[in-house]
Amino acid sequence: MATLDPVKSQAHFAAHHTGGRMKELEQYRLNAAAHLLIAREEQSREIVALREKIEAITADIALQGIAFTRATRPLPEGKVCPRCWIWDGKLIELGCVPSASKADIYKCPTCKEHITTNAAG
Repeated sequence: MATLDPVKSQAHFAAHHTGGRMKELEQYRLNAAAHLLIAREEQSREIVALREKIEAITADIALQGIAFTRATRPLPEGKVCPRCWIWDGKLIELGCVPSASKADIYKCPTCKEHITTNAAG
């Protein structure tokens, strides 16, 4: 009967059993690195999208400021569409819509807005 060498036996056990665990730990590390890389890439894309959104909102705020300035001032002379003037800065003449009512009805040929005013008396 062979006798077991405790040193060799311990070395054999460590090589067989800890080697598998070491592979699992190494795989865990690699999986974590892959996960973190994917998360960083996704967040980088989110940052780019947010920057683009901020630029779009900033441009929109600037346009709203211009529109606000037009909205707080009297309309230009003539029958100008207020919607086209305020929002787009366009001087579009309103067309009259025939009506049996005492009110004047106008329609913008560009934005199709209908505007009703009291008839001058």
